[in-house]
Amino acid sequence: MNLTKPQKAVAILVAIGAPKAPELLKHFKKDELKALLSIARGFKNVEPEILEDIIREFEGDFAQGAGLMDSADIMNQMLIKSLGEEEFAELTDSKKRAPEPSKEDVWSILAKADIDRIVVHVTSENEQAAAYILSRLPESLTAQTLEKIEKTRRAGLVARMLTAKDLRPEAARLIEESVRQVFGGTASSGPANEPGRLASVLNEMDRVLLDDLLLDLEPRVEPNQLASVKARLFRFEDIVRLEQDARSIILDAMESTLLTDALRGTNDDIREAVLSAIGQRSRRMIEADLASGAKGNPQAVADARRAIVAAVLDKIDKGEISLGEPGELAA
Repeated sequence: MNLTKPQKAVAILVAIGAPKAPELLKHFKKDELKALLSIARGFKNVEPEILEDIIREFEGDFAQGAGLMDSADIMNQMLIKSLGEEEFAELTDSKKRAPEPSKEDVWSILAKADIDRIVVHVTSENEQAAAYILSRLPESLTAQTLEKIEKTRRAGLVARMLTAKDLRPEAARLIEESVRQVFGGTASSGPANEPGRLASVLNEMDRVLLDDLLLDLEPRVEPNQLASVKARLFRFEDIVRLEQDARSIILDAMESTLLTDALRGTNDDIREAVLSAIGQRSRRMIEADLASGAKGNPQAVADARRAIVAAVLDKIDKGEISLGEPGELAA
């Protein structure tokens, strides 16, 4: 009787029997367990002398003459003991368990979905529904999704996001249900949008794509609406557009470590715009740190720059500072 190595493994496991074999079975992957169970069902009888040869081959120290009868039943019993009845049923497809519904709301699940799946779903919806879906995503993810959408469609969606009024609750529920059917999740609650959010989304977009988008928006939206968005478009490199007094108000109150991280890898204009707005002692400390040439942690750099941008936008919203025109260097 010529047995394959997997068949010999089944023979060994059955010969070991309870309680030792179930402990070994815990170390097998599910696909391996399925293979072993399938093999066990395929043969019923292994003579004692053949089993002895197998044991000797595996260099085991097993009792002689154990034999192997009804290997499938024995394997079933050991798997049940090792895995439990529920897992055994799932393994053998004898009882399909319905997946437990996610307790996360639909928008939390969507925020963690693959970006290409999101793009496909958004582009399959009508403009109103697509704009609403984008309004429920995190700002950076909304920006990434917009960047992947075709140019004309992108401009139409952003124009809709800028000009659309709040959806009726019934319409919002229908859109949400269509997303839930694809991505799962529970029903949600809460506002779909916040004032100034669109500008924050655009701040996350690639600068070249953003400039192109702003041109495409001009014939689609009212000049005053577009101007209100442009007034809040600010990125870290735009720090040079702030007047000296405005920069001092914001930057002089910030931690030196945060400013150091933000300045790593910047050009001379940006570096000077920041350093000239803070006290001399802090400036010397930061310059000494930057002189090492260390690039720093990319996440720490991004977080530091984002914190500065948030502080600037907060002051703009409160009317405490204003921006110069894009491309304009402040004195």
